[in-house]
Amino acid sequence: MFFEKEINELVNSISKTNEFKEFKKAKANINKYPDLKEELEDFQKKQIDLYNMNMRGEKNDWLTSDLNRSFKKLSKFPEIHKLLSSGKEFNDMMFKLYKTINDLLNSQFEK
Repeated sequence: MFFEKEINELVNSISKTNEFKEFKKAKANINKYPDLKEELEDFQKKQIDLYNMNMRGEKNDWLTSDLNRSFKKLSKFPEIHKLLSSGKEFNDMMFKLYKTINDLLNSQFEK
């Protein structure tokens, strides 16, 4: 691959950020609770199903209600709260990274 070295360096740099470390720690903590992990995975699968249905123009009020109930139940666990908040921080950091890359590439068009 043309950028293999640079990509590895970027991934290495990302893995050294506090956002990555906190998200990794939160994910590892969830793995300590197999039932909770399974419930979270089921929730995420339902989210994907709902997204796919919406993309096809289908509505499923039952699935939406079920997801809301599941989220209310899951959000009571501090481990889930930590996973969600650290995931958001990590995603925000990655968004800023992508935006910076995009901005730098766009500036190259203007030269």
